[in-house]
Amino acid sequence: MSGKMIRTFDAKSYTDLLVRYQPKPIANEAENEAASAVACELEHRPVRSLESELFLEVLITLIEKF
Repeated sequence: MSGKMIRTFDAKSYTDLLVRYQPKPIANEAENEAASAVACELEHRPVRSLESELFLEVLITLIEKF
């Protein structure tokens, strides 16, 4: 055994994040600020789940595209 912990994806946790902020292309500054606030909150959590990491990646992609 290598001693590495295998992280598993929890669809329910990810769905909870999707319900909270329904990602879509960002169309204006208000939407950008809302997405940035959620991303900032996720980024500054002391411990992030795999689901939070993946969701943060999606938000960052949308923010950068805007």
